[in-house]
Amino acid sequence: MATPPSRLKSRHPYNQAAQEMLISIPEDLTTKAWLAAAWKQEWESAGQTRLHHYIQDPGDSAACECGEPEQTADHIITTCPRHRPPSEEGLFQVGPETKEWLHDTKLDI
Repeated sequence: MATPPSRLKSRHPYNQAAQEMLISIPEDLTTKAWLAAAWKQEWESAGQTRLHHYIQDPGDSAACECGEPEQTADHIITTCPRHRPPSEEGLFQVGPETKEWLHDTKLDI
């Protein structure tokens, strides 16, 4: 029976990086608040992508921008006033309304 290959030592061990991050949390912030702020800073410094059009604030809320408590694919396609297509037929027959919807949603097709 062959011995499995040994694992290479990481040049950047995650536990060391995690400890350094935890030490850097200011005492007046909770870990959750610091994580949210750090994630938002990373998000804003990442540059504009297609996701930035749909997610303006990368908080931990699952709510849709229209006010629905949870943004799901079904919600976006069937009931969301901000993102749903103009009609079900519009998904199969591209008319002026569907073209406007596609333009406004900034999809890369």
